[in-house]
Amino acid sequence: MSAKLQRTVLSLLIAIAGPAIAADGAPDAGFGTDGEYPGHGFYSGHFGNDRSDSIAAVLPAGQRLYVVGNVQAGADDYRMSVYRLHANGLPDYTFGDAGLRTYVPPCAAGRVREAVIDGAQRLWLAIAGCGDFTLYRLTADGDLDTGLLGSGVLDIAFDLGGDNADSASKLTLTSAGTLLVGGNAAAMPMAKLAIAHYTLDGQPVAGFGDAGKASLAMSISPQVVNGLHRMPDGRIVATGHRVGNGNSHIEYVARLQPGGQADVGFGADGPGYSVYDPLMQPNPAGGVSGGSLLLHDGSILRVGGSANDYYLGRWRADGQPDLMLGPSGVRRYALDFAGPDAVNPLHNSDTAKCIVRQGDGKYLIAGQSYAADGRRGISLIRLLPDFELDPSLGDGGKLRYLVPIASNGVHEMNAATLTLLPGRILVGATVATGPSPARMQTVAALANDLLFADAFD
Repeated sequence: MSAKLQRTVLSLLIAIAGPAIAADGAPDAGFGTDGEYPGHGFYSGHFGNDRSDSIAAVLPAGQRLYVVGNVQAGADDYRMSVYRLHANGLPDYTFGDAGLRTYVPPCAAGRVREAVIDGAQRLWLAIAGCGDFTLYRLTADGDLDTGLLGSGVLDIAFDLGGDNADSASKLTLTSAGTLLVGGNAAAMPMAKLAIAHYTLDGQPVAGFGDAGKASLAMSISPQVVNGLHRMPDGRIVATGHRVGNGNSHIEYVARLQPGGQADVGFGADGPGYSVYDPLMQPNPAGGVSGGSLLLHDGSILRVGGSANDYYLGRWRADGQPDLMLGPSGVRRYALDFAGPDAVNPLHNSDTAKCIVRQGDGKYLIAGQSYAADGRRGISLIRLLPDFELDPSLGDGGKLRYLVPIASNGVHEMNAATLTLLPGRILVGATVATGPSPARMQTVAALANDLLFADAFD
């Protein structure tokens, strides 16, 4: 890239994000829909503030943002939703109804679980709950893109046995310009990890699995894929979890060869996979699994919540736990926003959901934390490359926000996504609006002086 082009790109990036005028982690006053709460955008599904909406993805697209999720239209009626916003968080009124388009799902239980945007500015929605992996491709204006198979819809059926119910929960675009879809597929005696690899034209990638579909039997039955990554040599890494009887929560990481076979050189518990149980000693407690991050050396970071703290785990490139990080390959971070609370330790309960890597090698982790008010607010920590807290963010490397907009005073926020933009941290979340479990979609924009995130796939 020429020096002139570099200067042009840098100028455009700064223009999109706006000037960094606040300390890292402070609400970005140039973003939001309500002047009382700078840095926060609130997006209702137009079906009433007594409905429960959810958020699946926040997707930058030039000087716009797409917010993808699900909105409740009635007691048992849900629609998939796409909001298109300007870079300042205000709705783009040239899109749909005041910036919002909604879609009847392909079945009553259908919900958007993940979304990505490709190089042609088309949106891809991964939909779970309808028995197969189902993908919608939308144009930049939100119409079903009939250039995909004549319908804009791609259905991928694994049909491995049992009730043949397959469920997609993660979608990613690779640097090779293909789609990876991860989830689980019903089988006997228990479900398998399922990965589909397709072109952007909706065709199976030649040489991958059986007509673009690969599966892996593990010692656990996977419920969710929450991390899906492609290594430079084409191998595929998937992370996720199984939820059992209320106290049993087991995570896994799996690695497949470029053709979809188990990578037998990886794994601590079986060919191609490792598992981790947060209930194990020395810290027995229920766990909550968050996202993952693939590093340049082939190791995998994962985040979640256990023993009421954020945790960061690391699997080495061979699938073994990295005991240098901490016991069982895990390090915990107690945010403890409530301070000492011997009466109710849940007031200090923290759960990490997402992790990204900054271009300077630091790590951002977002989730939610309780405090002395007994309510959940979105929370973030930033770690140095050695995984110690970065004191330049918030209060000693950690911060929490709770936006009090609920009509009944029961204010809560749950983080769902984390996105880095030039000069901005975007946290996609839901915010309580009134009688439980009423929620609407929100995006919080926080100041960040970095211009780039780590672009490793």
